[in-house]
Amino acid sequence: MIQNTYYVFIFSIICLSFMICVMDVIKNTNPKLLGYFGFVSASFFLFQLFQYLYVHERVQSQSSSFLRHSCLGYFVLFVLSLFFLVAIEYTQWNVYSILASFVILNLLIWSIYLKYCRFLF
Repeated sequence: MIQNTYYVFIFSIICLSFMICVMDVIKNTNPKLLGYFGFVSASFFLFQLFQYLYVHERVQSQSSSFLRHSCLGYFVLFVLSLFFLVAIEYTQWNVYSILASFVILNLLIWSIYLKYCRFLF
């Protein structure tokens, strides 16, 4: 299990590094495509598919629960994205303060969800 976790961690680091490299290439070649890249990275469903496959193959009884909780998570992501847009575009707050606030808000949402909603499905 530890070896499998190691490979997942390394794969995640490689994917994140690749995304940052792609953003840098786009920034240097055609910065107007960064908005499109934002759409592509936000709607990148491939990770969710791999996570589902992992759950389905190892703990099939939890596949439905995983999908339902994932849908709720995407709804929270959508709402947080709208709040983030408003905070960035329509306030004079410091960008780093906004980012720190959203990290804390996200951790708070996860904690509340874990305490009250983990057995929802």
